[in-house]
Amino acid sequence: MTGLQRERNNKQILILSDCQSVLKAIKNNRLDVYKSSFILDIRRHHSRLKTKFGWKIIYGWIPAHRGYTGNEIADRLAKVGASEVAEINIPVPITDLRSIFREEAWNNTQDKLISKSSYKGKNYFRNFHDRNKKQPWFKEIKAERYFYSFINRIRANHYNLNESLARKNYIDISRCDCGYEKEDINHVIWQCSRYDVEREAMNEKLVKRNIYGAAEDIVELIKRKDWPKIGVVYRFIKQIGRII
Repeated sequence: MTGLQRERNNKQILILSDCQSVLKAIKNNRLDVYKSSFILDIRRHHSRLKTKFGWKIIYGWIPAHRGYTGNEIADRLAKVGASEVAEINIPVPITDLRSIFREEAWNNTQDKLISKSSYKGKNYFRNFHDRNKKQPWFKEIKAERYFYSFINRIRANHYNLNESLARKNYIDISRCDCGYEKEDINHVIWQCSRYDVEREAMNEKLVKRNIYGAAEDIVELIKRKDWPKIGVVYRFIKQIGRII
């Protein structure tokens, strides 16, 4: 009996792939309009071999580029195929088109936002906007809801202090109640005499935590993501009872 005959009699096929997402898609029984036609074809052939011929097909995942001869050969052939002229008759899975649509929608939105940056949201676009960054700044931060609002208002340069309110024509003057000509966020944090006691306690916390305690523009702290120092400043704002 030849090796091929023995393999046929065993009726088992082992398919190894380094594409974990494809293996998961094959295993997933859910049918929807976003299912790739290639995955459906694979499942159709699998079912035919199993029901008509009694073959048992086992799929296995192997790490990419780890010295497996067959995997290395497949990678080289894939690179060769990618360099050839595209076959226009091959149907493109809707999932591939969906990623293209998402990218186009993102770029179109960014273009529209940037076109307005000369007269709207200047502070945000000058200091924080990055059209290539698709994750929110707070993705890896766990905090209470007001902390996110506090940072977002500073990033937008619109907050509940006289300087911002006067700039938006909600009030007539930007003067602080302490007599200083402008009540902005940095003045409240680092200068306003009404909060000297609370500020002294804040500075003590900064020193105890070995955090550089000198007065710094809060925008610069946010830009460099100095969350330990910002956290102390945030607790100071909560302690003085100001809704920024």
